[in-house]
Amino acid sequence: MNDFASAVMVRVLAEGMRGLGLDLPSGGVPASGGDARVALAVKRTLVATAMAQGGASVLPRLGRGLHRLDDEPVREAFDSARGAADLFARWSRLERYVHSRHRVVVERCDESPAGGHAVLHHIAHPAPPPLAGEDLVVLGVLAALLESLGMHDVCARVGDAEVLPHADAAALDAVVRAGRSGRWTLDWRGAPAATADTHRPSRDHGLPQAPTWPDVARDVARLLSPDLTRPPTVGALAARMAWSTRSLQRALATAGLSYSAVLAQTRCRTAAWWLVHSRAAIAEVGFVCGYADQPRFTREFHRRVGLPPAAFRHAFGAAGARPAAA
Repeated sequence: MNDFASAVMVRVLAEGMRGLGLDLPSGGVPASGGDARVALAVKRTLVATAMAQGGASVLPRLGRGLHRLDDEPVREAFDSARGAADLFARWSRLERYVHSRHRVVVERCDESPAGGHAVLHHIAHPAPPPLAGEDLVVLGVLAALLESLGMHDVCARVGDAEVLPHADAAALDAVVRAGRSGRWTLDWRGAPAATADTHRPSRDHGLPQAPTWPDVARDVARLLSPDLTRPPTVGALAARMAWSTRSLQRALATAGLSYSAVLAQTRCRTAAWWLVHSRAAIAEVGFVCGYADQPRFTREFHRRVGLPPAAFRHAFGAAGARPAAA
């Protein structure tokens, strides 16, 4: 059976290597577009190449390549997280979406406006366990994602060894030799704005609104579109609009709509925007737009639009936004 890794993860690590002045593998790395996953061997080659140049202590620092990838749609899904626990849950969903056999298990996550603490375990599903290098790069990416949310002084430890922001190389080597690189602790100060009632601004997708929708449906779509990976309940959304749940449902029903119908339309329209304007892999588009898996995305998009996502991109995508394999 083939084992897979996230193509986004590989691109993050490649950017991390570039940022540190390390040489990439001779075969290069996958560009945006194409498949959302790559062979696990691609990631392992990247990790081994970085480790050969900088040792184990350089691997967690590769995660900061995330900060060099502003246009990744998957990053938008993580930047909309309400906090660390939500961030880790989104990471787990991405692992399942790309069928990665590696999983991050959250053993503990405590967070408050002052900061937080998390204990994580990196495992394989099924065995054998991840390699030590894979453990360290995933930890680094999660730390970078916390930084991207606005957390401060993010500190990562593997066993007794600090790896971020400063690495204890000797202690880390001892942990790796002992085979204990898969259990981590993360500490940070501060909390993202999204944990409060305000919400992080998002890219304007130029979301085309249905011409027959009343203003209330347009307002619902506008509030939903920034974060479709974890949409609010109808009650939570009504509260944000200063409506009662029942009043919002009645207003939508008057136009022959429901909350679920507006959510489904907003998912489809946002997916169409990504397909036309970006080179993101089709599976990545489905993930960002909140579909449970790629087959469901393909089925639902085809039913609503009349074309499957790949054919829609081929027909309507700008030439610069089409992956070569589309």
